[in-house]
This record gives sequence, structure tokens and C-alpha cells, in this order.
Amino acid sequence: MDCPNLAQTFLTHMNTIKTLISAVAIMCCGVIVYAQNAKPGDIAPGRICFAWGADINGSVDLSEHDMSSLGIEAMFGIEYRWIRFLGIGAQADVMVSNSSRSFPLTLNFRTDFSSSRRRLLFMDIRGGIALNYLNGDRNETDPYVSGGIGVTLAHKSTYSSHFIIGYTYIGQKQCYYGERLRDCPGISYATIRFGVTF
Repeated sequence: MDCPNLAQTFLTHMNTIKTLISAVAIMCCGVIVYAQNAKPGDIAPGRICFAWGADINGSVDLSEHDMSSLGIEAMFGIEYRWIRFLGIGAQADVMVSNSSRSFPLTLNFRTDFSSSRRRLLFMDIRGGIALNYLNGDRNETDPYVSGGIGVTLAHKSTYSSHFIIGYTYIGQKQCYYGERLRDCPGISYATIRFGVTF
């Protein structure tokens, strides 16, 4: 089987990587400006609260299938004690180098293991399915898993902003190796997310 050369692939997609880095930097500036006046707050004791939020993300394809993406996600759920967020999410990802689109539908769980006060670091886990509309008029429904470590940028009683870096896997069945479509073990991503939860 013909395998793409890693160095050659990296150089070929240098513009894509630069675009992703620029987009992430712009996202970071926006979130920091939004959160700069916030101060840490306490958690409301013993009360289940409705929570909703939005993330923007950038993902770099580690599997060399030219599927790096930019996306946005909306989520709705609850917050309770050490459960920082538990709910459902709907995400839309656009691949930056081709016409493929992916729409993950996930169950989201986030915790910092503290029932009294929001901590600087937290864990973020997401799992579900991805509705993939791929180049070459191919449609697939594939498993979707994402996990990462988050950093709290700001927290008040009405909102919390964050930054997450982690790993994402989409179990795509077929991928392009150069110009050839072949069976695929899935696509791995390094993912960065910025978001706000209310």
C-alpha cells in the first residue's frame, strides 16, 4: 500500500495549518476580551441548574487524510455540584481543504471534581455519532469520541468561559490516500476549543 510521506504531507498542508493557527488565535482573543473582567465565583449549593453554552473549535487531522476542520457547537444540559456540565451537543464542522462536512451529535460531560468551587482545570468528555457528508458524494454515520483537559478562563455566577485542548476520533469507514479511496481505521484529530457556558 502506498503510504504518504509525513514530512511531505506537512509541507503540502502548511497553509492549512497556518489558517487553523490564525483562527484559533482570533478565537482566543475574543474569549479573553469577553472574560477579562470576570472573577471566580462559588457554586450554588445543592441546586440543579439549567445550563447551555457554545464552543468554537479547530481540529488538525493527525491521520494525513486532509480533513482538518473548523467548527461550532451548541449544547444544552444541567449543572449540579461536581458536575460542571451534563447534556447534549450538536456540532457543525467544515473541512478547510475540501468539501466535506461533519455534524456530530453528542452526550457531553464536564467535571472538575469539586462540589464547592470551580477549579482552574477540568475534564471534558464527549461521545456520540457523527453525520458525515464527505467529498465524492459519500455519506456516513460514524462513532464520535472526544476527550480533553480544560482551563477555566473566567467564572461568575451567570457564566463560565473556558479553553479545552484534547483528542478527537471519528470512526470514518473510508478515507482517501492520495487519489485512492480505501478502507480507513478512522480519523484522529488534535482539537482546541474555546467556549462559554451559561
